[in-house]
Amino acid sequence: MEYYEFDKMDNERYLSCYENCMQLSSDLSPYSLLALRDEPVCARRAYDYGLCFHRGYFGGELCYSPPVGDWDAADWEEIFAKEFPSGSVFWGIPELLMKKWVRTFGDSLEVLESRDDWDYVIYTKRMAETKGGKLRNIRRKLYHFRQTYGFEVESLTPELFDEVIKFHEGQTENLLGRTSVQERIFFDSATFYAAINDWDDNHLYGSVFRIDGKICGVLINEIIDESNVVGLYQKQDISYEGLSAYMLVSDCRYLYEQGYLIYNIMADIGSEGLRRSKTMLDPLVMLKKYNIIVK
Repeated sequence: MEYYEFDKMDNERYLSCYENCMQLSSDLSPYSLLALRDEPVCARRAYDYGLCFHRGYFGGELCYSPPVGDWDAADWEEIFAKEFPSGSVFWGIPELLMKKWVRTFGDSLEVLESRDDWDYVIYTKRMAETKGGKLRNIRRKLYHFRQTYGFEVESLTPELFDEVIKFHEGQTENLLGRTSVQERIFFDSATFYAAINDWDDNHLYGSVFRIDGKICGVLINEIIDESNVVGLYQKQDISYEGLSAYMLVSDCRYLYEQGYLIYNIMADIGSEGLRRSKTMLDPLVMLKKYNIIVK
């Protein structure tokens, strides 16, 4: 296969493959991949065998991401024989594809659980209604936020990009000062700039949250199809208690009203705080992922 550089102009072709996947991993959304084109990952793309493939560098090692398309229709024995020799490394393989490969190749694959990369998938109706004992803490945070702060919400438009970029830069600096997962912060920042630099109203929308006129939170979502949305980016000033919960619930209410039922809010990247907070959201499902090495 010949791997090549890609850009926003290829999104529609790629999306036609992505929509055929049995599991829609957030790592494989069009804008998530656009964010990986530059160093250090240098992601490149290829189409063949009725699928779309990507390769890039993670930790300085050449890796392949999950092939994208109709996994049931693929001739995996032919593909692996021609393209993926012993020593090939795959990152972030969704559970159903992993099981299909294990059934085909058995012990010739080494499978490693990648818990830090599992996606949290939210049912927007459940979060919009915020009912039940599991969401009790979310209701408490919402009540506190509404009672404490005067706030407003507006749609993210190009006119606000300069102001939003300054907010993002400030939040990134704060995160770098209090966390050790700096590589993940780089990926998050790259995703933000991929969205801002290649904004597409047909597949992206965002919201800006203000308190006393000052930006305190920003979210950007990627629309995949009539039911599925990926939460590309969410940043908030953590000094406002309950803001994160308010941003998520208000967004889920909007999504549900528009007919989007499945909201993938991505992984917790191994952060104990993120894992705690995302688990509290009562996910509809955890999309499990694995790293695989061809023996």
